[in-house]
Amino acid sequence: MEIRLSLGLLALLGVMAFGLTSRMPEAVPASRGDGAHELAELEDAFAAAHDDLALAQRLSASYLRLGEPALAIGVVRSVTPDLVTDPILTHRLAQGYEGVGRLDDAVATAAVAHARCLRAVGSSDALAASTPAGFACSPAALVALEQHAQALSHMLRWGVTDPRNDPRARQARRLAERRVRIASLDQASETF
Repeated sequence: MEIRLSLGLLALLGVMAFGLTSRMPEAVPASRGDGAHELAELEDAFAAAHDDLALAQRLSASYLRLGEPALAIGVVRSVTPDLVTDPILTHRLAQGYEGVGRLDDAVATAAVAHARCLRAVGSSDALAASTPAGFACSPAALVALEQHAQALSHMLRWGVTDPRNDPRARQARRLAERRVRIASLDQASETF
């Protein structure tokens, strides 16, 4: 009797284990296209080297392109402490927050990313001067970060709760793009 009960329990556990392992979730579904193999290689490389800035930037950008902002947030949060102040990674974090609908966090994080990039570019801005240095940021990246921060501010002010589906989010992006373009033209005319 005990042997039958033990075998029955063992069989039940085996069926349950098979059911659980056959339904294990993937980080990103393989049906996303031909880039699944490259993404898996990038994930494996990053898992072995959380201190590689370029890998962290590429993997978080890949997740954002695939519409997986929570995974991008996870990448940024898992980097080694010395990489946390990189303006581009901070920007990816803001994009991830935006993608999951955490606009308050996105606005604050985008402002930090912009300030860090200002510092890296060499601005004399007081906020930028108080942020850690040590990472590169191009003037083109600075413009993109400023544009993103402005768009997020508009969205927050207008009460956007779902940036992926709210038409006001697209309007906020267009408005921020136009404002940055006008400011760039003003600066260009001052230098000539």
